[in-house]
Parts: sequence; structure tokens; C-alpha cells
Amino acid sequence: MIRILIGISILGLFCNLSHAQAGIYSENDIQLQDIYIEAQLEKQKGNYDRQIDLLEEVIRRERSSHAAYFELSRAYAAKENYELAIKNIRKALQYEPGNQWYLNHKAFVLEKDNQYLKAADTYAELILLEPKREENYFRQALMYLQSNKSNEAINCLKQLELIHGIREESSRRIFDIYDKEGNVTKAAETLQSLSEAFPSNTRFKNNLAGYLYENGRKDEALLIYKQVLEIDPANVTANLNIARETALDDKAPALKHLESLLESDNIGLDELLKELIPFISNMSREGQQTDQLLRLSERLLDKFPREAKSCALRADVLFYAGRFEESEQMYEKAVLLDDSNYTLWDQWILNLWELEAYRKMESKALEAVDLFPNKVNAYLLYTVALYLNDQIADASDYLNETRLIAGRNENFTDAIKLINLWMDSEAATSEELNSGIESIDENNLYNAMLLEFAGDIYYKLSDPARTRYFWKKAIAFGANETRINQKIATLN
Repeated sequence: MIRILIGISILGLFCNLSHAQAGIYSENDIQLQDIYIEAQLEKQKGNYDRQIDLLEEVIRRERSSHAAYFELSRAYAAKENYELAIKNIRKALQYEPGNQWYLNHKAFVLEKDNQYLKAADTYAELILLEPKREENYFRQALMYLQSNKSNEAINCLKQLELIHGIREESSRRIFDIYDKEGNVTKAAETLQSLSEAFPSNTRFKNNLAGYLYENGRKDEALLIYKQVLEIDPANVTANLNIARETALDDKAPALKHLESLLESDNIGLDELLKELIPFISNMSREGQQTDQLLRLSERLLDKFPREAKSCALRADVLFYAGRFEESEQMYEKAVLLDDSNYTLWDQWILNLWELEAYRKMESKALEAVDLFPNKVNAYLLYTVALYLNDQIADASDYLNETRLIAGRNENFTDAIKLINLWMDSEAATSEELNSGIESIDENNLYNAMLLEFAGDIYYKLSDPARTRYFWKKAIAFGANETRINQKIATLN
């Protein structure tokens, strides 16, 4: 095997033995062969110093041995002595100009020695020898970039395109140079040229549209995304980006694009949820958008029936559409699929509050407390459920425990104060109620139930304006509109 590995170099050596006739070698020739083989064996062992000594003996006996100079250069390069490596490869090229192996090694050593422009010149020689070999253009362009000569690098890559035409790899490299320089126009033109060279390639069009969009050229980007949809109506990237942009002006078309995405097998549940959640957070109880969201969430559930996330999203849509019986069932299904997500429990228990299903609310809130002993809101919901089920003393005890768990967490301070005030409202004086409610920052009331409690306290204070304000705000946060409106009717 060793002799096979060194065979090419030995052939190179004997190319220099010009005085030997076919089949006839002198004693000096045979000695040179033995020395050269021994040098190669030392190379295989990593004994570069001994290899160098043997190669220098070869050169002393045969000055024109370009293969020996080449191997000597490689040995010095292995020892990171680039000065002598360069010196010896230049010697090899004196005797064997145009040898591609030698030129490649010369470029490698010059690059290692940080002589990037000289390395670029060497790649230029290789390009003349092999004008169709792409790698030499790429390496030359890189050497120019290392020398901060971006224009030369671009010209080199464009020279390659004149030979092979526009291709992804060369275009990507040209784009990267322009992009790093902040030349958005030229970078976009490069992506445009690539897209035009491959008009049916939707990935190239999406890349161009995405770059234009990121750089403020949204109208152009949207036109290109529409071109993509003409080629591939189910294209996920184009549909998503059109949906995101049109949602700013008109939610209906945006949701229509999302509907088409649901038919695609190339988009996952998480990506779909990411696009749908912003619409849900701003949905109304009825209207075209709500109807679309109801259809989308149902289709999503059909597509991912065993995913807690799809059940939860469907439940959220039903909840904010005011369909509380259906949403409660869906939250329960979501929790059965994944009981480790406290947010699902929280929303499920609030849904039970809206349905006035206080016994089940108490049961599920207690389960949440057991599963999530550090969740303050679980304790608050359980406290409320106990109170509603006439377990006043237990409710008071749990509220005190909630204070200990919440500690100094200011996010729950006002909620605890409000629930305590609401529970004591029957026995409290008007002065105590007024003082208590005025000390609470309404911005810290984070769900419909707390907002309704605030309205209840103002109701006891005979303040219809503030009562109506908080009850209406509770509806906006998802409270049962029918139930709250019945309460508002008592103000008239």
C-alpha cells in the first residue's frame, strides 16, 4: 500500500532522469529511487525532518528533480515553515511550469502565509489552464475578499457566470458581498437575475421577495409573492407573507390565505398557530372574521385531532365567540391531552366561571393547585370557587395562603386585594369599599373575572358609570356578554 501511495511521486522523480534509456538505469538512478522511497516512508511516519534531509540529498544529486522540490515544499508546509515551502514550490514550477498540482499547492501555501493577492494571482494561472473549473474562481474570489478587494472578487465571479451562466452558488456569493457592503440595490439585482434565470423556481423568487420586504420594498415583495402563487398556489412562504402583510389592512383576505395553508402538507402546527394567534387576540364575537376563525380552527382540529395545541386554539376561538359550552368541552379535551400546561387549566377554570359551573370550577381549580403548587392564579381561582360554594372560612384561609405564595410579586398584589375586597363587600362600609377599590390599579386586573369584580364593587357603591365601565371592559376581555348585560340592565 505504501508503494502505491508513493508511486505517483516516484514517477515524477523519474521524469527527470532524462539520460536513462528505456529499461536501463544507472546505479545513481537506483540510489535516487531508494532515497526517494525512504523519504516517502519517513513522510508517512510524520518524520518531516528526516524526510527533508533525504529530499535534499535527492536534489543534490539531481538538481532538476521538480517532484523532490514539490515534496520538500509540502514537508515545510507541514512544519508551518511557509517561507521555505514557497521557495521550494517556486523551484518545482521553474522545472515544471503549468503543473496544476504544483500551482494548487503554491496557492495553498501562499494563503496559509496570508499572501492573499499572490494566491489570487496563482488561481488566475489555474483559471487559464482550466477555465471551466468553478472551484478556482471561488478560491480566487475569496482571496480578493481576504485582501479587501470586493470589486475584484465580484468581477471574478461574474467571469465565471460568463462561462457557465448564472448559477445559484455564484449568485449567492455575489449577493453576500453586496449585502455585507450594504449595497441593497445591487444585492437585490443579483437575486433578481437569478430568479429570472430560473423563472419556475419559487425558492429563488421567495428569497428575492423576502430580501425586498426586509429592506422596506414591500410593494415589490408582495408582487413577487403573488407571482410565486401563480406558479404554486399552495406555496407556504408566499401565503404566509401575504397573509401577514394584508392582515394589517384587511383581515379577511389574510385569513383566506391562511385557509389555503391548512391544505398544505408543508407547514406544521406551530407555524399555523403562530399566524392565527394574532387574529384571535383581536377577534370580535361575531362578523366575517369570527366566522373565518371558527372555520379555520375547526379545520385545524380536523388536521391535528390529537394535539392539545389545536384543541386549545379551537377552544379560544369558541370562547371569544361566546360559545362557552363548546369551548369548555374543548378546553377539557386539551387538558386531557396535555395537563402540564397551566395556561390551559387557567382558561378552562375561567370558562367554568363564565358558565357559573361553580362546583366543577372548585374541583378543577383544586386539581390545578395540586399540579401547580407555585401558580398564584390557581390559588386565587380556587379561593373564588370556594367562596361561591359557600365555603367562606376555607376561602379566607386559601386567600391568606395565596398571599404567602405570591410574596412580593407585584403582578398579583392588586388581584389579591380586589378578591379580598369582593369577598368582604357585604360586611364592609362604603368608606372601606371606596378606599379599597381606589387603591387598585385597573391595569393590573388581567382577566374578565377580576374586571367584573371591580364592577360589582362599584355597583355596591352605587356608582353606575364606573360599574358599567368595568362590566363592559369584562365583556371585551371575553366575559359572557348575555350574563353581564343582564347585570347592566339592573342599572337602568
